[in-house]
Amino acid sequence: MTATIAYDLPVANFIDALSATGHVTHSKYKKTSVTFHHNGGRLSLQGILDVWKTRPASAHFQSDASGRVGQYVDVNEYAWATGNTYGNCYSISIEMADLTLAPEWKVAEVTWRSAARLAGWLFAKVIKAAPTRSNVFVHHHWKSTDCAGPYIDKIFNDLLEEVQVWYKHFTTPTVPSKPTTPTPTDDWEAIMGLFNTKDEFIAAVAKGTEQGVGNYMSRFLKDEAGTGDTILDDTKAHRAAELDVLNKIAANTTPKV
Repeated sequence: MTATIAYDLPVANFIDALSATGHVTHSKYKKTSVTFHHNGGRLSLQGILDVWKTRPASAHFQSDASGRVGQYVDVNEYAWATGNTYGNCYSISIEMADLTLAPEWKVAEVTWRSAARLAGWLFAKVIKAAPTRSNVFVHHHWKSTDCAGPYIDKIFNDLLEEVQVWYKHFTTPTVPSKPTTPTPTDDWEAIMGLFNTKDEFIAAVAKGTEQGVGNYMSRFLKDEAGTGDTILDDTKAHRAAELDVLNKIAANTTPKV
């Protein structure tokens, strides 16, 4: 299966299915522009492929009514899209599903913004040039046609601006987060370095444990109902186990001389 572009959002793959129609020329060119089209209908990703099965036409991409993207032609190949040889050689064509029909041919905002985002990525990763009025086109730039419709003509400035925003997004380097520098408390050797001997270390921890037990007893075991002795015994047992662990830690580290 021919792979789609390595876009950061899902791309439905219709490349081989479109190739099977014969309505594509498998010659590769260095692309220099993007051209927007509209379906002239409310077509799904599969629906536009079905049209191209009988109509001798194609485009590289389609953005449907919900903004989902499908790819139909390898990004560097010659789609049968613009009605102009130069346009087909050097431009990447993006179809957009219509929200309404004639005469307005409105395209939903989610659709044209998705198409613009894709175009921004294509300028960043494939064309490798900033999008401007000199390389962002609608179909009637290449031939006499109403495509991409009066609505896209009306919002073309917004469409172009959206392409430029996404181009900047995709070409702005991400700054890697700075690694956290370990603090001395993350290192047992550093901790032991605070003490002259392992006995000093154990005594300090034991004192902290004793204070903690005392605070616990004074806050929660004031009723002298007998439960305190049991819990205190359990706590002392835990303390003895902790001291055993601390002795082992100290034995395997080097105190400060």
